[in-house]
Amino acid sequence: MLSDPNQIRITNQQISAPEIQGNVDAAIQKIMALGIEALIVKRGAKGSTIFLKSGEMINVPGFSVEVMNVLGAGDAFGSGFIYGYLNGWDWYKCCRMGNACGAILVTKPGCSNFNPTLDEVMKFIDEKGGF
Repeated sequence: MLSDPNQIRITNQQISAPEIQGNVDAAIQKIMALGIEALIVKRGAKGSTIFLKSGEMINVPGFSVEVMNVLGAGDAFGSGFIYGYLNGWDWYKCCRMGNACGAILVTKPGCSNFNPTLDEVMKFIDEKGGF
């Protein structure tokens, strides 16, 4: 929903962590008006928010961790979310799983080769308050 390319700024060649300016709430409303079933907005350590076609908004808490590297965090979130979705979990639980996978990955020095195993992520979630 960017209206001007100048709304994106990349500093120090950090393409994986651009600064994006604009009205996020207005962009969410425009995307939802397209008729999609759900929109998930990742919010880093704050977790994620699910916007549903019905107008319902579900906030899913994240996990506070010491960040070493953000590269791959979105992919890790996606893999955790898809795992839950394919197993028939509800929106909240899917995003909680995605949040956990992303949180674990950002504590590692690398990217996809550091994605957590199912056992690791389930233990992490359990230790951090569960689903």
